[in-house]
Parts: sequence; structure tokens; C-alpha cells
Amino acid sequence: MHKFAHNWRNWTIDCDADPTALIRLGMMDLTTMDNQGKLTKGRHTDHNGIHHDIAGQANVDTITLRRLDDLGHWEGQLTYDLGGDLVIVGRHFVPSRSETSDDIDRPRPFQEQEPWVITKP
Repeated sequence: MHKFAHNWRNWTIDCDADPTALIRLGMMDLTTMDNQGKLTKGRHTDHNGIHHDIAGQANVDTITLRRLDDLGHWEGQLTYDLGGDLVIVGRHFVPSRSETSDDIDRPRPFQEQEPWVITKP
């Protein structure tokens, strides 16, 4: 089992708050990740309880995940690993919004939306 193959708490950082605050956004289920770090079908449950299927790849200390509906992806780096407690910090990307409805079928570039943090436990 890969060390990232667990259920994770999903957070963002509100840098405008004083003091800076962590905001819980839901859960990420990576329990089906194989020994080589491949995730073919995990689940991201957002703060509203809505489930989104995800897939991705991890190595020793980095991870990339994507929503299977192509409405977002995450890139992260392991920053804390002690006694089974893990923290990954990175970025969450979402598709750029189209200016006109005529562009709805064109591929959209991704823009960084917010900092991304996941913690185990």
C-alpha cells in the first residue's frame, strides 16, 4: 500500500483572514491507490457533501490528482511525515471561465484557484 492511500481531510488557506485561517473543504478518499502510487478511481467529497470521482499519480513525496469530469486538478508536495501523520501542500486548479457562451465547447486553460492542503489523519 502506498503511504498516501488513505482518507484525507481537504483544506484551503484564507490568507486574507487575520490571523490566516485553514478552511475545511471536505474529504479526499485515496484508499484505492496502488503500491506504485496510481489512483484510478478515488473520491473527492466537497464541503457540500457532493462526491466527485478523481484519479491521479503519486511518487515518494509528490501527488497529482484530477477530477474525472475535467473540472479541476491538484498538485501537491509532502511537507510533513512523522509517525503516520502526513501533510501535503500544493495548489488547486479550476478551468478558466469563458467570457462568452460561444466558447463553451472550446478547451479551457486552467487557472490557480486557491492553496490546497490535505492532512492525514
